[in-house]
Amino acid sequence: MRRYLIFLWTVSILVPSLALGAEKLKDASVQSDMVEVEADKLDVYKNKGEAFFQGNVWATKGDMLLKSNTLRLFYNNQTKKMDQFVAEGNVSIHWLDRDATCNKAIFQNEQRKVILMGNVVIVRGEERLTGQKVVMDMATDHQVVEGRGGRVKIKVKTGEGSALPW
Repeated sequence: MRRYLIFLWTVSILVPSLALGAEKLKDASVQSDMVEVEADKLDVYKNKGEAFFQGNVWATKGDMLLKSNTLRLFYNNQTKKMDQFVAEGNVSIHWLDRDATCNKAIFQNEQRKVILMGNVVIVRGEERLTGQKVVMDMATDHQVVEGRGGRVKIKVKTGEGSALPW
């Protein structure tokens, strides 16, 4: 029971500001402030402003679903707002009509940035983007894809309905 109460407290304090990084997701039903996180284990480090979810992590917000091995939420102890969260290990993100996989995802709430790292693949229908690092700056609507030793690859429709920008 105590573990459940700690979980509810953490979610109620940390998660309302969780934007899962993307202003572009407004047109999906992710405008809700409610986020649900499930994991095998939760450690809360109140003095550090950190919650650490481990094992089979699922986080949902509206129509967005994030899955990973671990999820660290960092929040400001005074404002109780989430500053950043980091998902690592077998990261899978589904939003709108897109799916992304990578080794690590960093969502910076204040800077409105999403950083996907390590074997990044983003798919929308027949379109596909691959690279080693993708930085999406939602404030400036600017995306950068890096190959890092490999090449950036993109398969995109040339007609209407293209996924660009990602």
